[in-house]
Amino acid sequence: MQKRFTSIFLSILVMSGCGTIESTKPTEATFSEAAEALIQQMAALDEENYNTATADGLKISPTSDKKSFYGTWTPEGFNPETDGFIVALHGHGGFVSSGFEAWKPYLDEYHYGYLGLQWWFGEGESIDDYYTPTEMLPLIQAALAEQGIPAGKILFEGFSRGATNTYAMEALDKTSANPLFLMTVANAGGFIADYPPTAEIINGVFGESPFDGTHWVLYCGELDTTLNSTCSDMENTKASIENYGGAVDLFIQDSTEGHGGFHMNSANTKAALDLYEKLRQTPNP
Repeated sequence: MQKRFTSIFLSILVMSGCGTIESTKPTEATFSEAAEALIQQMAALDEENYNTATADGLKISPTSDKKSFYGTWTPEGFNPETDGFIVALHGHGGFVSSGFEAWKPYLDEYHYGYLGLQWWFGEGESIDDYYTPTEMLPLIQAALAEQGIPAGKILFEGFSRGATNTYAMEALDKTSANPLFLMTVANAGGFIADYPPTAEIINGVFGESPFDGTHWVLYCGELDTTLNSTCSDMENTKASIENYGGAVDLFIQDSTEGHGGFHMNSANTKAALDLYEKLRQTPNP
């Protein structure tokens, strides 16, 4: 295994109108050995998505704690003050590359920027094998500041296990000096009472109404039998969010799809993005 996987850090652009590929200079960012190994693992285990993502121009940068990395992408002419921006958490055992590729067609269409955090460390399924919400929020804050993305107008999405962390993430974000998230998409992952980050909400760590003023989109596929991700689980999640003061503005229940149906059925994704657009244009939503 190579010590330095330099090609991973190339920003690759497919030139429109021709078949040539042009590479920019490698980033000067410093990656720890653990982060480098994790990137190589992504390249090997999610090869097709990784190759497509790098060809699409996904930029890989180290997290501020050097334990992992995040991927960013912005369209040509992107204006952070006026254009939308998505921050996403991949599912269990997943990688930034797959999360980015799921969103890429919609980033092009809506002219949005994107940041995906690699929050799984590459092995294991315990809580210790992933970042916790209290660890993730400052990493995301630092990454967005580094990219020049302002707070308050971001669409935050979590898929599957990523979705189970959106509840604690949103509660933490609400307590910060400059909340990041305008709208949160819990994509096939429910509010689990005995999951430690969620239990803090139930135990009153964030007060009686930690979701007051928050806007949510929930997705479930009626063909989904994944634990904690069924439509019944998401119905219970809707009740929990509303119980803690949040607004579920859109609850998508797709009768034709399963676990990954939020992105696979473009009608689902576009319904959520249309709501995000409406909220972005609404003063003090």
